Amino acid sequence: MGLLLDSHSLWVHTILNCNYYATKVSIKIGKSDTILVVAEQGGDMFFYKHRVRYYETDKMGVAHHSSFVLWFENARVEYLRSAGINYKEIEESGYNLAVVEVNGRFLKPVFFDELISVGVSLLRFDGKYAMFDYKVYNENSQLVVKGYTKHLVVDRELKRASLPANIVDAINSVVLKTKGKGMDYA
Repeated sequence: MGLLLDSHSLWVHTILNCNYYATKVSIKIGKSDTILVVAEQGGDMFFYKHRVRYYETDKMGVAHHSSFVLWFENARVEYLRSAGINYKEIEESGYNLAVVEVNGRFLKPVFFDELISVGVSLLRFDGKYAMFDYKVYNENSQLVVKGYTKHLVVDRELKRASLPANIVDAINSVVLKTKGKGMDYA
C-alpha cells in the first residue's frame, strides 16, 4: 500500500473493502526512507499495519517470535490512541497496565519485508484488569498468529491499583464495543 499522506488523517478504501485510518509518520533513516504507519479500523478489531524489518527476523529469514510481542504492544497502544486514550497520559497520572501474561499461537511463518496486519480488541476490562486479543494476518489475508495479553493495573510502586473513574469511563465508552468477540484458544 503506497500511500504518502500529510499529517492529517483520512479514510481511504482499498480493494479488500476495508476502511483504513492512515497517518504518515516520517522517520529519516537514509536519503529518503519513510516509514508509513497505517491502522485499519472496522469490524470487531482495530488493525495496525507493520512491514517486517530485517532485524526482526531470525537466521531463517522468518520473523522472530519475540517480534510479535512488540507488534502486539504497538497495536494495543494505537488501538487506545484511536479511541482517544493516550497511554502516556495514563502513565503520567501514576498508573500502568503491567503485562502479566502473553500468549501467541504461531500458525504460519512471516517473512522479511512482508506487510502484516495486527488486529487487536479488548476482551475484558474492569479498571483493575484488562485482556487484549490479537490476530495477525499476512499480505494474503491469511491468519498467521493469534494471541492475547493479560494486564494488571499498577501504581508507581508497582502495587495493584484501580484506574481513576474518568479513565475507566473513557475506555468503557469507546473501546469495549468489541467486548466478547475474541478467539478460541482451545
